[in-house]
Amino acid sequence: MPIILAIILAIVLNGLTKKRRNHTTTSMSTSMNLLNTVGPFLLFSNTWSAFKMYRGGGRNTALQTFLTRAVRFLSVVVGLRLTSRLTTGRSKLLQQLTIFASGSMLHHVCQPYHWTLSLYFTLRSTGLLLSNNKRPTDRSWPVALLRHPSCIFVLHCVHNYFVTHHADKVSPSYLKLWRQVLPIQYNKVDKWLNEFNATSCATPYYQPEQCGTHRVNNIPHRVTVSLRRQLPLVATSFLLPVLLFKRKALLRSPIALMWDTAIKIVRSSVVLTALPFLVTEFPCLWGMFTNQPPEKTIRRPVLHTVVVSMLSTGVFLLEPVNRLRLIVVYTYWRASEVVMMHAIPGLSTEKNESIEQTVGMVLSGFTAVLTSTT
Repeated sequence: MPIILAIILAIVLNGLTKKRRNHTTTSMSTSMNLLNTVGPFLLFSNTWSAFKMYRGGGRNTALQTFLTRAVRFLSVVVGLRLTSRLTTGRSKLLQQLTIFASGSMLHHVCQPYHWTLSLYFTLRSTGLLLSNNKRPTDRSWPVALLRHPSCIFVLHCVHNYFVTHHADKVSPSYLKLWRQVLPIQYNKVDKWLNEFNATSCATPYYQPEQCGTHRVNNIPHRVTVSLRRQLPLVATSFLLPVLLFKRKALLRSPIALMWDTAIKIVRSSVVLTALPFLVTEFPCLWGMFTNQPPEKTIRRPVLHTVVVSMLSTGVFLLEPVNRLRLIVVYTYWRASEVVMMHAIPGLSTEKNESIEQTVGMVLSGFTAVLTSTT
């Protein structure tokens, strides 16, 4: 049922975006750009969440949750369209101030998503704005932040250092995603935190269970299990847009389109599988190459971070430009979460109290302004 509703909703959204392309007006640009920027991500994530609830037996809950989230987001879109119409013909500064205030207030009233998603959508809109009308090979400033290997490497150093040496500062929900990609070895988040929190990483040696030939020999089996877990989720994320938005191309040349999609699914599954293993298996590979015993493998935080970031940057650069932008923005998002939680006292990824709602309002206002200029 959630998937059927998602398809119906996506067809409606697709019709709206087609109307926007055929009848472009200033009053619709903000709301339609927001629909194009935020809508696909929310459609997929809400469908996947509702599907898991549905599979778990909570059919009524899944349906109610999906519809509630859809209505809340569409209310924001409609509200921004009305705001844009009211400010048509006004000065650019007044339009942007009004759109910011409207976006913030609509977030407060509708509560379409948590502040963490507001942050992601702000960064996603920024990424689209930076790369708008740029050639795929363009790495000049500021689009270099999304494409240049040096910028991606620095970003990975920050991200990977947090994940491998200060995991206690990282969002628990993000660590759960990493744990799901790393079955067998990390069956609980506590296991990850035990190995990669600040206290553990202050010791001179890696923990014995992080090293040794047994762990090295078990990597191929774990990679295979992880890859099998990745494929269904990645396949859904690629096939759903094809079925919803590329129906004409699918009917015209089904074999070519499905072959291209299959290559993208396999490539992205390999990328998503490789990244966590690059991060977690450095201690055992480092000990093996330097012939150190498991209980006395010297901890090298800087070397760990730099080597892993070089490898993960190389893996990122295997992706096409549009896919690269998405995963780079995602990495900025996760690193920014940690920075914001420590810059703003009391801010949490697990709560939704006044501080979280205020931050979400401000970020949604910025997202509305950014989408109005895309």
